Amino acid sequence: MHDLNEIASNIFIALRQMDALNIETIYIPTLPVDDIGQAIMNRLSKAASYQIIKV
Repeated sequence: MHDLNEIASNIFIALRQMDALNIETIYIPTLPVDDIGQAIMNRLSKAASYQIIKV
């Protein structure tokens, strides 16, 4: 798995880039729900308006 600190520092940039490209669906593996992983998943959940589909 990638470094969670790196993911956290780049998440806003990545979300903005995907929005600019009109990307409507993103797939990401769930991250550990402790510490920074939980913060990242929280941000992604908010960005998705809590519309999460587990596949």
